[in-house]
Amino acid sequence: MMRFALLVLLSLSGAVAAPALAQTVPALFAKAITPPPSTQLYAFDFVDENDGDKPSYIAGHIDPSKPKGERATITVVRGEETDLKKIKARYERNSSGEDIWCDKLSSGADGPISDRGETAGGRIFGFRPLPPKPDSDQRDLYKQLWAEMLVDAETAQIRSFSARLLKPWKPIIIAKVYEVNMTGQCAPAPNGRTYTSRLDTAFRASALGIDIHANIIHTISNLTPVAQAKEP
Repeated sequence: MMRFALLVLLSLSGAVAAPALAQTVPALFAKAITPPPSTQLYAFDFVDENDGDKPSYIAGHIDPSKPKGERATITVVRGEETDLKKIKARYERNSSGEDIWCDKLSSGADGPISDRGETAGGRIFGFRPLPPKPDSDQRDLYKQLWAEMLVDAETAQIRSFSARLLKPWKPIIIAKVYEVNMTGQCAPAPNGRTYTSRLDTAFRASALGIDIHANIIHTISNLTPVAQAKEP
């Protein structure tokens, strides 16, 4: 769910960068970020907790097998944000069920890949990530990030990942982002593919002279297999 966190927090980005140069990609790294052919979808429960400037607690359920506009169900809302219609609309925009997978966090590396070797939990790779989709409006933002991921050397499944902003960044003249730190934990779904079970995001910025900060914990649980959605 790294892409979801970036969409929520940093929608100000927009420039498109030049394509990455050709490079040698470690086989384990390439396999880890290559989604399997399976198209199995899962419904799931989620919780978002924010103890930043605007504390909030939102819980609900996503079922990607339902028609668009009916996939997100909000069950609990606490905090300053109380407009259920707006909250539901925000989660509906990210209700395809495709962005929960750890192997879809990035489409590759924009530059050299650092192989830090084996650890007790797996192999660690460091890299500047490319966005999940080449035409993403967040491509400029991704160029400012450094990411690391822990990969199981036997299964090539991603076990955990992190990403951080390398230096303060100005997406537009009136705004400046000082900090983005994300740490995610991956857990196996019923089919063995790993999904982002927990994502911790710390964000600090300023806009029009106003300081903004957020500390968000996003969790996903209770994955249940569902059928592919039928298009109208």
